[in-house]
Amino acid sequence: MQWMLEKKENEKIELLAFLREQLTADISVKTVGEALGWSKYLTITVAHQLAEDLMTIYDDEEEPLLSVQQDDKMLHMPMSRHVNTDAVMLVYLRESLYWTFIKEVFFETITSYEDFAERFLTTVSTTRNIKRYVVKHLAPLGIGIDDEYRFTGDESAIRVFFYRLALRFFGDREFPYGEDLKIQADAGIDRLAAAIMPKSYIRDSKRIALRFYYTIAALRVRTGHFVDPHNLDNVLRPNDQMDALTQALIQKMVADSLTHDTINEAQAIDEARETLFYLYALNIVGETDWFGNLTPTLQQRLTAIVGVIGQYHEQYFNASMSAASAKKIKRDLFAPVLTFELYARDSGHRRRFDLREAYRMYPVLVEMALNVSREIAPLVKQPVRDAEELFFSYLFTAFVAHFEPAVIFPPIKVDIDITYRPALEVILKRMIAGMAEFNIVFTNRFEDDVDLVISDAMLTDVDSRYRFDWQHLPNVKELEQLRTRLSELKAQKFATRFEQLGIAE
Repeated sequence: MQWMLEKKENEKIELLAFLREQLTADISVKTVGEALGWSKYLTITVAHQLAEDLMTIYDDEEEPLLSVQQDDKMLHMPMSRHVNTDAVMLVYLRESLYWTFIKEVFFETITSYEDFAERFLTTVSTTRNIKRYVVKHLAPLGIGIDDEYRFTGDESAIRVFFYRLALRFFGDREFPYGEDLKIQADAGIDRLAAAIMPKSYIRDSKRIALRFYYTIAALRVRTGHFVDPHNLDNVLRPNDQMDALTQALIQKMVADSLTHDTINEAQAIDEARETLFYLYALNIVGETDWFGNLTPTLQQRLTAIVGVIGQYHEQYFNASMSAASAKKIKRDLFAPVLTFELYARDSGHRRRFDLREAYRMYPVLVEMALNVSREIAPLVKQPVRDAEELFFSYLFTAFVAHFEPAVIFPPIKVDIDITYRPALEVILKRMIAGMAEFNIVFTNRFEDDVDLVISDAMLTDVDSRYRFDWQHLPNVKELEQLRTRLSELKAQKFATRFEQLGIAE
């Protein structure tokens, strides 16, 4: 998406992303410049511009979200405020001529270079260069723009491009397609929910996504653009082979679509199947037979991936993956396996997964997820690097969520022995028990197998590396020291287990 922004806007986004990653409110201009490869002048200039933009975007009377201090030597971004980078990018996107051109092509309102140049106060030569630039960046997605300023190529790919862009950057901040379409989309979503999940509801985040899908599809259909049915035939069974609830749902959607005079029954059936695909891609399955509705090829692929995970679980933890874990992981992987079968290309809207925190909390599961994503590359028909990029985050989060902690994490025995404030002992246990990345076993008696001691008694017999002399509630630094030590213990115990299993790290 950043290719749609001007250079100066991209520089501000780069600075904002860097500052958001810092664990301190204050950082020197010199440090920032060295990290980004910028001169002092550029760093200060971009910082002042970004500070002004944030003041405008987050229009309130609280402390500025960014300030340049100490005679342009320090940057200050308060720790108490959250800045959404995507929200800032949306503001810059609105000002971009590249985005304006793409949006006008979508609405099919451009008649000539001169027309666009006159309406948006630019030149014909600039407009011609804009089109050339946009065409270059859309080409890898299978999307083109013809001489009539209309999109060409795979209709589903065109919709996916706008859907992903809207979902990430517009979200619930702005609906760019008009109130009437928003009301119509919400009504359609309510009918869908009533049909497939009468005892539940569609949560807000998924409603926002469906609202954009409905609207984009409606606008394209009304201008005579329909999806290619063959794409969906690769992932979904024929309608008459689906379960009764799904067949009824598709029939209902077809009936609704036929209210538009620009669509016939065959096109309405294809559009209904496309809607079902989006529902499943969003993990909205309701009471439908989601697995049975997939093609046999996709069913086998999903089952095979779970089988690979089971093999690695056995290798890493010397224990079989439970049936309950396998079922949950299969359910979680269903949506990405389905989605990436048709739309594996990154249209520039995909969020990157930050490995640093994942490595800190779950280093073993990070390595396992990386290995599994590489192993399944032939199954998902992707190069190894692409499979890793597509599937790692889904695999990793599924492992963390659904593997049984007592099986995969070696127990760490913690002795908490507080003499003068017995209630503090209860509080500390609650705090440490909330560290989900550890398998903590508590005791109040120091024995040979105790790994770590927290006490107010200064127990000198305990190695100082594994003793925390706390007589009060720990501060942020002390908690981080504890977490670091627990992480080291977990890694040591896992390394010992690998050695016992005869597995090379």
